[in-house]
Amino acid sequence: METDEQVVANFELHVRRHIAALQALGHPANVFTAMVADYGAVGATRRLILDPAPSYGLWRLAETGNLSLSVELATLLPAYRPLFDDAVRDAAWRKLELLGVKVPDEIADADRALVRD
Repeated sequence: METDEQVVANFELHVRRHIAALQALGHPANVFTAMVADYGAVGATRRLILDPAPSYGLWRLAETGNLSLSVELATLLPAYRPLFDDAVRDAAWRKLELLGVKVPDEIADADRALVRD
């Protein structure tokens, strides 16, 4: 069983890989990258998701078909459940639903991809 520190380290790596993937797609994610530098991946994710308005980055990911790179989706993955409380997960779920995402399907796809990493 993983320790809390291992789960945090895995999430940090997950987020940094997804930031790099976003940058490769031409989406620099400058604001979120700065938030990660200031608060760590977990803290930045909490702040971003608990903001009532969906971020520009989330809209952009939906628009380009890259929602699998969103932290909103990452918070809903079973591997990262210990890091986020119900308020964060509920807010992430609602934001994804607002974009027309079939959340359970996206979670299943992302979870399968995570296992391969």
